[in-house]
Amino acid sequence: MQRGDWDEALRQRLALVREGGDSEISSLVESALAANADPAPLLSRLRDYLATAPEDARRHDAELATALLEVAVGGTDAAERRLERLGARAPELPALWLTRARLAQEADDPRAARSAARRGLEVSPGDARFILLLAQSELRLGNVAAAEAQDRCPARGAHRRCRADHRPGPPLP
Repeated sequence: MQRGDWDEALRQRLALVREGGDSEISSLVESALAANADPAPLLSRLRDYLATAPEDARRHDAELATALLEVAVGGTDAAERRLERLGARAPELPALWLTRARLAQEADDPRAARSAARRGLEVSPGDARFILLLAQSELRLGNVAAAEAQDRCPARGAHRRCRADHRPGPPLP
């Protein structure tokens, strides 16, 4: 494969997925977008794949990757609809809430980013990515004390949930 041939890399990755291998499709797409790859051919390939993909964790990853590409080509509404449908099918998927929070931040919607980060912390308590996104969202909303509290939540590291008011919640299962 030629260096930077993201379409070929995606084709190969999808071939592995069809054979039952790990997907990591969203990671590949994030790397491609960071390298300023043209998102259109990647989006086309992923949409073709999704037309026949089974409903499983690998499909969920492909749906997230597709949403990222839809945003990259200006299809924010399509990405939002895709994430809504995925949320209805797999609401406990941390990557869903991570993607939603990141996309909301990129869209300069700190309230939506905060909401998605909070939901992410509900499904993945103590996840540093959600803690950071929540703190960033609070800062964008001008809530400095709330942002600082993310680092001081007494629940963190104690196998307890951190409630929205930053007090320890019930123990984790």
